[in-house]
Amino acid sequence: MANAFAGEDTNFDLDIEVGNIDDGYNISNQYYTDLAWGGLTDWRKRDANGNIVKDSHGNTVYEETDWFKKAYPKASDRARVKNNLAAEQGLSNTNKQKGRNGGC
Repeated sequence: MANAFAGEDTNFDLDIEVGNIDDGYNISNQYYTDLAWGGLTDWRKRDANGNIVKDSHGNTVYEETDWFKKAYPKASDRARVKNNLAAEQGLSNTNKQKGRNGGC
């Protein structure tokens, strides 16, 4: 996708060292790839008429997007991505945030 914006001759390589600058982080490319899925893993579930589905308490029901399931066919991989996203957002009780909280 980066090539579409920067031109075909661009060599976009995920082997960047963003996580190793100054702070001593040693974070894998897989972790950064997982974080790139933020906001793309789930969407509001809709019924056959296109209406948003609600649960018995009136809360919106979400389901995994088709493209997320296609990119990660194994449920364990999808769970890893979602757990990493939750950890970085401070929403996880099991995974620890790897970066510093940006306060956003």
